[in-house]
Amino acid sequence: MLHLSAHRRTAFALVVAAMLTVALAPWALAKGDVTAKLDAPLPGDGDVTPGAQFVVGWTLSMPEGGAILPVSDSSAFLRLLPKVDGSPVTITGQEQPAGSGHYLATLTMPAGGIASLQVGVRRETCDRACREEDFIVSISPELSGYPAPAAIVAGPPVSPASGGQNLVAAIPFLGVVLVALTGTVLIALAFRRNRRAIGA
Repeated sequence: MLHLSAHRRTAFALVVAAMLTVALAPWALAKGDVTAKLDAPLPGDGDVTPGAQFVVGWTLSMPEGGAILPVSDSSAFLRLLPKVDGSPVTITGQEQPAGSGHYLATLTMPAGGIASLQVGVRRETCDRACREEDFIVSISPELSGYPAPAAIVAGPPVSPASGGQNLVAAIPFLGVVLVALTGTVLIALAFRRNRRAIGA
């Protein structure tokens, strides 16, 4: 009969729990047992300029044996649906820290704002053949408890055309400055000639 020490029993239990989490994840996803919690509410239409990038954080968890386990090491993603005509945008999340079931992804604010946001996990399912499937999970109204990420990580890119327009707009001002400098030089020269004439 195999006898394990308390430490080895604890380690063995953790390994079995992790294996069960990975093995049962597709089944739990199909049942809709996996829940997502955002770190912070999504920004509103006026909070982020269209074209600017912002970070969304969220957690994935599932019930197992009376406990809530993180859904870790999975292909978690966000799917952003724009308000204005446009195709849905899917962004893969990065788990931070590893093993936590907490993910981060950088999104770009579409013109017109966000109609809705979906959270999903891509898993391989096998029956007669293996294939990858996207499972959309429910988003809890509760927040994850993780610190809210920075609202904006980058502003909208400035196009060369807009830079050229700014230069064109500045030309009249530069002309006024040039005329003023020229007038100042001419007045100074005239004043100097008058002083020489008086001295002579």
